[in-house]
Amino acid sequence: MISYGVIDRIEGNIVILELECIDILFSRPEQFASKPTKMIEIKTSRFPINDIEEGQIFIVENDNSGIYDVLLRADLEENRRKELIHRINQS
Repeated sequence: MISYGVIDRIEGNIVILELECIDILFSRPEQFASKPTKMIEIKTSRFPINDIEEGQIFIVENDNSGIYDVLLRADLEENRRKELIHRINQS
């Protein structure tokens, strides 16, 4: 399955990733707070970029119990969620 994973925190060379338990085809930004998720530990060396930070969203290949590969950063999804949070805070 291909899912979004959000960096919750970084502890040394380990990333705690909040992995969404649904495929990105069914993922909608407005549902990000209600999606089933699980916390996964993964080494920083598995990420496709070196400059990782809390809150960044990545597209990951997984089987809901572990990650096979961190594919790429999901900039568009990050922007959608930030915009949604901004709109919610404005209302």
